[in-house]
Amino acid sequence: MLRKNQQTKNETLKRTLLMLAGLVMAWQHVGAQGIVDTIFNSYLPPASIDLDGDGQTDFSVNWSGSFIGTLDVPQSFSMTYWTLAVLSGGSIGMGDGGGVAVGTAIDASSGFWAASGTGATLAALLEYPLQNREAWTGVLAPDASGLVAVSFPAQDGFTHYGWIRFRQPNVPAEATNGEFIEFGPQIAEFAWNTVPNQAIKAGQTDDPVYFEATFNGGNEVPPNKSTHSGSGSFELESFVDGYILSYNIQLDGAFQPTSAGIFYSANSCQNSSRLVADLGAYSISNLPPPSPIGLVPLDLRHPTPPILQPIVWPSFLIYDGQIALSSNQVAELLQGQLYVNFKSVKFRQGELRGEIFPTAPVPFSATLSSRNEIPRNPRNTSTQRGEAAFTLTGNNLSCEVAMDVNFAWTGIGIYTSPLTTPFSLIAKLDTTYGVMIPAGGLPNAPGLPGQVLYSDNLTLTDEQVYRLNHGDFYINALTSRFRNGEIGGRIVPAE
Repeated sequence: MLRKNQQTKNETLKRTLLMLAGLVMAWQHVGAQGIVDTIFNSYLPPASIDLDGDGQTDFSVNWSGSFIGTLDVPQSFSMTYWTLAVLSGGSIGMGDGGGVAVGTAIDASSGFWAASGTGATLAALLEYPLQNREAWTGVLAPDASGLVAVSFPAQDGFTHYGWIRFRQPNVPAEATNGEFIEFGPQIAEFAWNTVPNQAIKAGQTDDPVYFEATFNGGNEVPPNKSTHSGSGSFELESFVDGYILSYNIQLDGAFQPTSAGIFYSANSCQNSSRLVADLGAYSISNLPPPSPIGLVPLDLRHPTPPILQPIVWPSFLIYDGQIALSSNQVAELLQGQLYVNFKSVKFRQGELRGEIFPTAPVPFSATLSSRNEIPRNPRNTSTQRGEAAFTLTGNNLSCEVAMDVNFAWTGIGIYTSPLTTPFSLIAKLDTTYGVMIPAGGLPNAPGLPGQVLYSDNLTLTDEQVYRLNHGDFYINALTSRFRNGEIGGRIVPAE
C-alpha cells in the first residue's frame, strides 16, 4: 500500500473512487490505509521529512552554509549547495545524478543508490541572481524529474521504499529586507510503500487499480454470432505526471481483426467514435506443450518406433502495451465507461467488444417476499421469505439464495423486470444442491439457521452488467400456485 504527501492532483480520482462502493469495500477488506494529504510549507532549509509519521525525522534538506562566486561587483556568477541528508539509517538514490525517472522501480535491487546513512548532494549549482533557471543542476535540472529514491527503517523495524519530489523556487531568490524569499529547493510531495521490502515506482501516487474485460460478439452493438472470443487484463497506475493504463489482451488465434482500439463512453445501445487509443498490431503467441511429456511405450516385438505426427498447439493473438489517460478518462474508466472494440472485414463496425470493468468485487443483495412482487397479487398472502446476496466481479455474478426448508418452489430465476415472463428471464438458478445453514449462520452468507443456502455463478453480458448496476434486475421464486412468482425482490447494491 502507498502513503503519500500530496496536495490536490488526485482529488478528482479519489472522489470517483469513493463513489464506487465496491472498490471502497474491497480496500477496507484488505486493510488499506488510504492517502494522507497535507501541504508541505517549509520553504527555507533546513526542512525535515518524516515519511511514516512516527515522529522521527527520516531525511532533512539543508543548505551547505556557503557561497562560491566571482569577486566582481555585482557578481557575475555564484553558486551554493543543498544536501539531502539521511538521519535514520536509510539510503538515497539519484540515478545518474539527474534524478530518478518517473516509473522506475525502487527496491533493494536498484543500482542507483548514492548514499547510505550520511547525506548526499541534492541539486545545487545555483547561479545568482536567478534570472536563468537553467543554472540548476542535478535533480532540479530542466530535463530532470525532481525525484529522489529513498529507503528507510519505518516504525515497524523493516525497510520501506519511497520517493521524494523537489521543485525549483516559484520566484527567483532575491534580497528583501535582508531575507531571502524561497531561497532553496522545495519539497513538493513524497510517498512510501507501507508494505515492508516491497518496491514502489518513482512518482507513484496510489495503489494500482485492476480491471478486466470479456470480448465476444454478444457484447457488440448490435450483437452478432461471432465464434471468436477473448479476454483482457488492465492495470491503472497513477504518477505525479499523470495516469498510465497497462493492458494485456488475448484473443483466439483464428480471429483476424482489421483494427483494435479503446473507446469511450460505453453505451449499451451504440458504439462510440471517441477513440482513447489505437492498440496497433498484435503478436502471435503459441501455447507451450504440456509438462511432463508422456513416454511412448516401445513394443520389443516391433522395435521400430511409431511415427509421431507433429502436434499443432493453438495460437493466440496478443495485444500488450501502455497508454496515457487524462483525469477525465480515468474517471470514466473507474465507472466502467471505457470499452475495447475489434473490427474485422466481415464486421466493419466491430466483431468483438468488451467493456473494461474493475476487478474489485461489487456486492448486491435482495430480500424476497410476497410484498415485493410486482405487480402485487391480492391473492398472494404468502408468509415465505428469502434472502439473496450477489457479488459482481467483472462479468461474473456469483449468487447465493437462502430459502425456508419447507418452501416448495418450482424455480428461482433472475429477471430483467419485475414481470416474470420467459422473455425477461436472464438465468434460472441451479437449486439442485443446497447447504443447511447451521446455528450461528454461515460467514459472509445470507440466510438464517434452519434455512437452505443455494449458490450459482452466471456470466453476464456487458449490457446485463450495466442494467444490474442500474437496479434493473429482480429475483423471483416461482411456485405451482403462483407461476409468475410467489416471492421476489429487486437486486440492489448492498450497504
